[in-house]
Amino acid sequence: MFGAAYSSVDRKLNALLGGGTSQNNTFRTVVRYDPYSPASQAETPVADLSSVPLQAFSVPPITLNGAARTLQILTTNPNTVYSVDISGTTSSASALPVLGSTFNEVNYSPVSIATNPLAGETYIASTSGAVEVLTLPSGVKAAGSIDLIASLTISTTGSTSNIRLLSFFPIGDAALSNTNITITATAASTGQSFTFATVGATTGKDLPSYISGTFPTADTYTLIAAFPGDATYGAFTSAQAVVAVGVSAYPTTVSATASGNGTTGTARVTLSGTTYAPTGQIRIKDAQSGTTLTTYFHTQAAILNPLSISFPYDSTVTSAVTATYSGDSKNGASTSAPATITSSLYGTTITFTTPATAAPNQAVTAQINMLRNGTVPPQTFPTGNIIIYG
Repeated sequence: MFGAAYSSVDRKLNALLGGGTSQNNTFRTVVRYDPYSPASQAETPVADLSSVPLQAFSVPPITLNGAARTLQILTTNPNTVYSVDISGTTSSASALPVLGSTFNEVNYSPVSIATNPLAGETYIASTSGAVEVLTLPSGVKAAGSIDLIASLTISTTGSTSNIRLLSFFPIGDAALSNTNITITATAASTGQSFTFATVGATTGKDLPSYISGTFPTADTYTLIAAFPGDATYGAFTSAQAVVAVGVSAYPTTVSATASGNGTTGTARVTLSGTTYAPTGQIRIKDAQSGTTLTTYFHTQAAILNPLSISFPYDSTVTSAVTATYSGDSKNGASTSAPATITSSLYGTTITFTTPATAAPNQAVTAQINMLRNGTVPPQTFPTGNIIIYG
């Protein structure tokens, strides 16, 4: 990887990748990713960089012009800026050098690049002391961005004002006064969408920070704020905001195995699905009677699976256990399948010592020592008999 740049306009990550199987079989390309969908990142090659003299183990300066949908790369051997269109869905677009003749500059030698991604301008500093500007292509509108903020969980359905527009660009444009921002909510269980709220774009500095709307049923909703565009700015949307209304934000699963030794049992419990440091409890219960044998308390810290949880064990009463997670405000409750307790015995070592010689028909005294191997809990004394064979 030669570097990556994030677009604040479409919220995609564009990475400069290179590789190959031999010197005669190499590739250099720009690949677009969706960082908001880790499970389905939609990796898409969008540009060919074979004309750019990228050097192995070197990270060149790059900048991403979000409004123009272009990427600029500054190379040092030679000092050249390459620009490439990244708006497509194939790698057919090729990077081209930005020549000094573009700016009518004779001593053009680029040494630094920067961009205003929303205005669509890329700035190129030259050793001549000049700063040249790549402006938006004809017919392309400037872009904007919206930050939509929502509580991860809302306990009840109905009206809420926990949704916020934290920032909005361009906020000071007088032409925006008659343009609305629409917030759409989509229910996870049905896929149905509805207009959660409509907010008039403002010409002042203060946005309507808290926005009221109604969640009709308990569900997980995905919210997006959208600006439709106007004469100056193109359409743009916010990143997704997810709200769990009356349901847990993160469903969980629990699995367990169990073993017993003497009067002590050990459950090894794995809690999966939570992406939040959980609180709540895990209860180890007798699988048949439902009696709670012990309770483990989470302390809102990272989980080190599997958790080893000790419980009092009586092999004549309990043959299997379940692990039940109570859940919390963000993580759902769950219960494991019954785990049969496997019994393991402590190892022992016996030494038997007798006299070297003995007279016929005479009693002899022998010494027997029995040791328990490893670390053994106190008060776990052996029972049973030792039988001596002659």
